[in-house]
Amino acid sequence: MAVIYKIVCEVKWMHEYYLTSEKGDTIFDLAAQADRINFLFNQFAGDAETINNNLSFDIPAIQASLFENGNLKIIPSYSGFKLAVKCNKKILSDGTTAYEPAIPLPAVSGIPVMIREKSSIGGFSNNALQRPFTAAWFFTNQDFPGVKQFPFLANQVPAFNAARVYEQGEIALHGVNDVRIFLNNGAIDPWLKLIGTGYINESDKCLLPLSFSYRFAETDNVTEAIFTLKDAGAATIKTVTATGEHPLKSVWLNFHTDDNQVTTLPGTPVAAASLYSLEVSGNNGYARTFTSLLFADDSLNIAAYAGMIHLMPTPVNAAFQLTDADGLLFTRILPTTIKVPPPVFELWMKSRPVFWQYSNNKQRKIKLTTDTQDVLADNSGILVTKNPLSLTYSPVLVKKPDNSFQYLPNPLPGDAIKLSGSAFFVNIMVPESKMFPLA
Repeated sequence: MAVIYKIVCEVKWMHEYYLTSEKGDTIFDLAAQADRINFLFNQFAGDAETINNNLSFDIPAIQASLFENGNLKIIPSYSGFKLAVKCNKKILSDGTTAYEPAIPLPAVSGIPVMIREKSSIGGFSNNALQRPFTAAWFFTNQDFPGVKQFPFLANQVPAFNAARVYEQGEIALHGVNDVRIFLNNGAIDPWLKLIGTGYINESDKCLLPLSFSYRFAETDNVTEAIFTLKDAGAATIKTVTATGEHPLKSVWLNFHTDDNQVTTLPGTPVAAASLYSLEVSGNNGYARTFTSLLFADDSLNIAAYAGMIHLMPTPVNAAFQLTDADGLLFTRILPTTIKVPPPVFELWMKSRPVFWQYSNNKQRKIKLTTDTQDVLADNSGILVTKNPLSLTYSPVLVKKPDNSFQYLPNPLPGDAIKLSGSAFFVNIMVPESKMFPLA
């Protein structure tokens, strides 16, 4: 009998950087998943670049036996991957051709898929740059730590906090289905509403090794610090203290315990008890609290990865399940010969929004024209976009207030992102021209 492998599910990593049209329309503008899949197909047909240039989806070395013994395979696909399993074909009573995994999917430990960076996506992705520690992404099809909305594997976007100082490009939930991005443009209302809600956000950066470095900013001026790790019930697991004659730059934290109190991934069920919080206090008024943290076992070597996608066969939310009540895949062929596809889960990632700054290549001052005055502002002979614009792999036009479009030289892939005060920008050198005349 021929060996049959069938697709359990597919994960599509939709990155705005690669999925933006010439006029700035993105895949996120499409409400129906079928339309987004069609968008990807058209990109594929046009041989467009994809996030797979930067990310790979791998089997964790310490769980190779889980995949081998469970007859599981990871198959790269355009803008993501597919999970396949060896199956037995079954003909149901109504004539439907269904597929049953030859070995049941791991119901307790789940299926971990590691995200590895082949090349850094930090420069063009909308992730915070000023976080005090480096954590990996954790995505799951479970309602964990909160309820998920199909087809998105990311956590819900955190609610807006008026007491917080937001970084340019951060997103926050301002109301039901109202996700906005912080433009940092000096406007009375510097927040722009986004289409959709399922975006990867900073709360997804929650998976840590048991030992890691905590960094302080120079302006924190902390010479004494206390780090307290607490479990889901607020009981203290371990406390680490640090002091210095000069302001602390970084502190190495080790949360290993003799009795292995900290629950780690993979290999154990992910549940509320897996979540930890880190409270950090220091002199000169320093106080930070980080909640909903997960920890990885040392053998996973999470520092070598960008994150983990953790898939459970039968989560509570039926829309995210990998098998039906009889343990059969959703991939099947109906008596009418219609093929039912497997579920497709999505990860939406915004590009980094930066101000485009134009400087004369001979260090001369340039001035605005009637063509550029609606989209650029004059900063002492250097022209800067009035709002930050999302980085894209392919050139895009800039929309004017009257909804017409203006061409401006775009940043090139790999151009350095710079920080001036609280603003992120990219500097573009231009020669004297009709578009950029000398002042």
